[in-house]
Amino acid sequence: MKQLNVAILGQGRSGRSIHGDYLITVPHKYKVTHVVEPIPERRNIAKDMFGCAVHADYTELFGATDIDFVVNATPSHLHVPITTDLIRHGFHVLTEKPFAQTAQQVDDMIALAEKHGRMLAIFQQSRFAPYFEQVKSVIASGVLGRLVQISVQFNGFARRWDWQCCQEYGGGNLYNTGPHPVDQALDLMNLGDLEPQVFCKMDRANTFGDAEDYVKLILTAPDRPVTDV
Repeated sequence: MKQLNVAILGQGRSGRSIHGDYLITVPHKYKVTHVVEPIPERRNIAKDMFGCAVHADYTELFGATDIDFVVNATPSHLHVPITTDLIRHGFHVLTEKPFAQTAQQVDDMIALAEKHGRMLAIFQQSRFAPYFEQVKSVIASGVLGRLVQISVQFNGFARRWDWQCCQEYGGGNLYNTGPHPVDQALDLMNLGDLEPQVFCKMDRANTFGDAEDYVKLILTAPDRPVTDV
């Protein structure tokens, strides 16, 4: 496998602490060649950390020839417009979650990527987590017999007051944390072409802003276990 050149958009918790910290541990596979970050202090840190070119705006990447794919780790409400623009300018894109805010946006981006012959992927790392692979292995072994209920929980306690507390920025636990347990639940249900019936209850208890910090989902489908997320 050849070394792939990567551009990272955003140097917050995801862009630097998740993607950046991992990419520098596998230099035989990836090299960070560009970082885009509007905050000057973060750009300086990225330049020292990766030894790469740094930019204040992602449009400065247009025309670059040393990028194999772009990691879109910008704030959630920017995922769709920036990913769309990147694809139109010829880039392969790995986008952070949430992938989009509506099903129509998902369909539109997939169609655009296919039209331009670009690869479009979402960063669903929990799908490959060792603990989840072990759960799937145990279920596949048949030792548990017929599953009646699946329960998936992601719990934590914290107070937030940043952009992820606001719906206008795509904030809230369903969009930001939800993709992990929901993706795992759908995988375990093995739905195929089935569409589950969904009950969803959201509430806000501890955070500022208007976005939810509590989510309860119940998924059901014929001949499938009730799934509690």
